Amino acid sequence: MDTLLIQLRKAAGLTQQSAAKQLGVRQSTISMWESGASKPRIAMLKKIASVYNCDIRQLLENAANW
Repeated sequence: MDTLLIQLRKAAGLTQQSAAKQLGVRQSTISMWESGASKPRIAMLKKIASVYNCDIRQLLENAANW
């Protein structure tokens, strides 16, 4: 089952590479967030919400599950 970040990225029609470019991070960073190897910083969540076209509250509520 895909994690929330994967679901949101795919729903936005983005690849890891295109999401990384828009967020100003490396593709490997997106991969680590999606696998749970690391978590995005709180300051990055607003940008993720904007790029993935989702509500930041959805990200904050699920942050503990990443």
